[in-house]
Amino acid sequence: MTTKTYTIKSTSDRGRETEWSGTLDYLLDNVFGYTLRCNGMGTSFQRPKTAKALVNRLNSGNSYWSTKNSYQLVG
Repeated sequence: MTTKTYTIKSTSDRGRETEWSGTLDYLLDNVFGYTLRCNGMGTSFQRPKTAKALVNRLNSGNSYWSTKNSYQLVG
């Protein structure tokens, strides 16, 4: 069984672009977990089930990272 890999691009308000790639679990546990917690979702939030839902939550948050960056699913 092959696990799907996603790429999420962040663009800062100053134009800097950064990309992260990995499985949905990797992105949630190792890349964006802290940002989601800072967005007021706490440690008991329901994990996004899709990469699109993850990007939507990142863009809709009130944390520093969510207000200074925009996120998009690129692959």
